[in-house]
Amino acid sequence: MRFRKIKLKDDKVILVYEKPGIGAEMDEYSVACSDKPLPSFNEAMKGLVCHVREMCELPDTYDKRIEVKGVSLSYAGKNETMGAVITAAMELHNSVNALNLNTPHKTVEFYAYDGDDKQLLTTGCVDAIETLIEEAQKYLNGERAQGGLFKPEMVKGERPRQVQA
Repeated sequence: MRFRKIKLKDDKVILVYEKPGIGAEMDEYSVACSDKPLPSFNEAMKGLVCHVREMCELPDTYDKRIEVKGVSLSYAGKNETMGAVITAAMELHNSVNALNLNTPHKTVEFYAYDGDDKQLLTTGCVDAIETLIEEAQKYLNGERAQGGLFKPEMVKGERPRQVQA
């Protein structure tokens, strides 16, 4: 499984992901859910703020005004190299509406040839994206802010264990 989009919009977590289907085709799935994510999910989104600022060549002082809204992921080249565009909103002092920001598309490594390092995501940004992907996976697995609805024993059909006093 691989994610194509991880997004927060109107208090909903939106996830678009792919799984291998029949043959070489990938099947696409999407989830738009109002369940609150774990605090670590929100922290992973915040962890991308400095990377948005750096890629958009904004001053360090803008970090407090930027809110990451989501990441769009792509996979291309013979190695299915991951690329990303990060979407954010920046609060403006003289407007009621935020400035929408999209970073340039950058990749983890070059698709097929050596190029300019400006095309690549920094190691720190790749790590931050991978952390967000892990959090999105947790969300899909039912790990959310309100806690799991079922204990693992109950899902398997076993009776809950009794605690001896």
